[in-house]
Amino acid sequence: MMLLLLFGCFFLFLALGVPILFSMGISAGFYYLVSGYPLMQFVQKTIGGVDSFTLLAIPFFLLAGDIMGKGGISKRMLRFANALVGPLTGGLAVTGVVSSAMFGTICGSAPATAASIGSIIVPEMRERGYSKRFTGSIIAASGLLGIIIPPSIVMVNYGATAGVSIGSLFIGGIIPGILAAFGLAAYSVWQSKKNGYGMVDGHKQHYDIKEIAVSFKEAILPLTTPLFILGSIMLGIATATEAAVISVVWSAFLTVIVYREIDLKELCTIITDGVGKAGQIIGMMASSAAFGYALTVEKVPALMANFFVQYVDNVFLFFLITFLIVLVFGCFLEVIAIIVLVTPILLPVANAMGVDPIHFGMFMCLTLCLGGLTPPVGLCLITTSRIVDVDIDKMFPDLLHCILIYIMVIALVAVFPQLATFLPSLMA
Repeated sequence: MMLLLLFGCFFLFLALGVPILFSMGISAGFYYLVSGYPLMQFVQKTIGGVDSFTLLAIPFFLLAGDIMGKGGISKRMLRFANALVGPLTGGLAVTGVVSSAMFGTICGSAPATAASIGSIIVPEMRERGYSKRFTGSIIAASGLLGIIIPPSIVMVNYGATAGVSIGSLFIGGIIPGILAAFGLAAYSVWQSKKNGYGMVDGHKQHYDIKEIAVSFKEAILPLTTPLFILGSIMLGIATATEAAVISVVWSAFLTVIVYREIDLKELCTIITDGVGKAGQIIGMMASSAAFGYALTVEKVPALMANFFVQYVDNVFLFFLITFLIVLVFGCFLEVIAIIVLVTPILLPVANAMGVDPIHFGMFMCLTLCLGGLTPPVGLCLITTSRIVDVDIDKMFPDLLHCILIYIMVIALVAVFPQLATFLPSLMA
């Protein structure tokens, strides 16, 4: 009965348009109040949910991405990517994919990656004859690389919730991220060849060695940022949180001192705006922790675990059920809320089935990223549709094709765990 009350309040608030942060928090508070638990326990669970040094990495990675994006770094990366792959068939679309992958090594956020790259490349793609449907779909899908290719805010959240090494998750995301980027690039070439996208006066671009050299010179310093982040973690010099701080300092150094794209006043404004974004994420984790504890009290994790133990004896069937659960949740809930709610339930089952926590974590993160492309909550999709000025329903079937590419990558990771665990194993 109390479980129905908890979920009833939650979905009622969502239906009324209450932000998910408050929907979960108020529902959990109401549950504690009605069930007779001390409200002080609600406060303790809420604060305890964010009382973690690891979670400090989230605001710093967000801030580094904002500084790089507004400091002209994304323009430099895009120019270099265009020099490398622009002359290919559909080169500008492939440039969007490669640029998103490059920017994802700094940012860690899918909507931020899509906005930073999309705002620059979309006008040029439209001028080159790319349809709104294809442009919106490929840029939205490319934005998801921001949370697959390390560093990733989603991986930080999962690692903090599951007690798994964030550094290992970061390294484990490299191969799946490359597979996803390659799939999107191949799809861009195929669609462009099929529809004649990307021609300039009926002709393709040609490679310019001088442009490659000049653009590489401009982009080389930003491209070293992943070395600072991943290198410091792999060598044991810094934790994920300390590496995030390093990325902020390096980003500010590049944009304020080296390139002088922004001044100190603008930097302060970016930091202030970043505090608001980080506050929303941390607040959601706090309310999710209280909501998740209510589920634990109602023995939902135990019931789910018993169900899997009794009726699911195949690891691939377990992955399929997990995929469907997370995919459905991703249509309605924010990624962070899903991680906090689902991970404590499914991770023990995965461990009981002998699934490596890094393998399961990568599977979860890849599946969660699809939430960025599934309405009505798909932030990456909404962000890109506004940039391109196209209705979401007009982006099919291209959007569905991009979703299928990610599903193929998810299936490969599920079947071949080495794709997620090989590189982390080298760190041991």
